[in-house]
Amino acid sequence: MPLQLASPPPNVYDLVAQTLSRLSATGGAAEQVTNVDDPSKLNVALPHQVYTLGSGDIAKGGNLGHARLIAWRLLVQYGPRTVAAIELSCDTQGGNLRFASLDSGPFAQGTRSVVRSAETFDIVKRGSYELRVLRAPSVYVMAVWLKNLKGGDDIILPIGTATTTDTSGGALPQSPSDFLNGLRSPAAESLRFDSKPQSESGRGALGGTSRPPAAARNPNRPPRRQ
Repeated sequence: MPLQLASPPPNVYDLVAQTLSRLSATGGAAEQVTNVDDPSKLNVALPHQVYTLGSGDIAKGGNLGHARLIAWRLLVQYGPRTVAAIELSCDTQGGNLRFASLDSGPFAQGTRSVVRSAETFDIVKRGSYELRVLRAPSVYVMAVWLKNLKGGDDIILPIGTATTTDTSGGALPQSPSDFLNGLRSPAAESLRFDSKPQSESGRGALGGTSRPPAAARNPNRPPRRQ
């Protein structure tokens, strides 16, 4: 059976179109995403929910039941090519949507690649799995989460690291417990780092500061739903 997609709130596609239209005049680093020869070939696809796990939950042995819903995410396609992912933050019930980010980095293309790989697995073809994404920002990890709708074991497919792909470039499936156990030590280290005092400037030990998502330039014509 093909991967299942959760039904997003009815205003998701209108909000995406309005957001891209509003950003179209701002320019910015994401110009390459939407400044295309034929805007009619732009569309959005694969709506899915984004969940997050914090360092504390991971380090203490928490499971996927501790993951929190934080956003809806859609892939932006130009014809068959994935060019970005747009994310809309939400409340814990999946509503109250607000634009969060437009990402043209490797996780956008990587999500599509992992989904294609997952759809070839016999266990996925025989089962019923919902597409989700799991993010652990404290340890810089993002993964496709295939939620088993029949109550069996879920499947985790990490995105974009050399140790999580086979020699042909396909994603390697992991059980949730194996995946989270592998993150426990980095999560504990992250907690130790976060407990260090910050300087008066508010910068961390590495002197870093947070930045808002880059503005994007988009075509006048909004993408169509796929």
